Amino acid sequence: MRLSPQNIAALREAIGSIAPDAAAIRLFGSRLDDNARGGDVDLMIDFDHPVEHPAARKAAIPGQSRQARDQTFAKHR
Repeated sequence: MRLSPQNIAALREAIGSIAPDAAAIRLFGSRLDDNARGGDVDLMIDFDHPVEHPAARKAAIPGQSRQARDQTFAKHR
């Protein structure tokens, strides 16, 4: 998996602020291939119950994860 422990913590924090009731956060796609380079971060967020306003939650994730990513990379330069 091509995410550092800092990246994982930042993503968990960002998603936790939007979806604290998430049952699981799953990574899929090219970031699972240790031999690949680059690529975006593909996540699936599972819930144990129906989600109210899923489109609003989905729309908030890119901004939160981008902010978390920028803070993580700034701390570890």
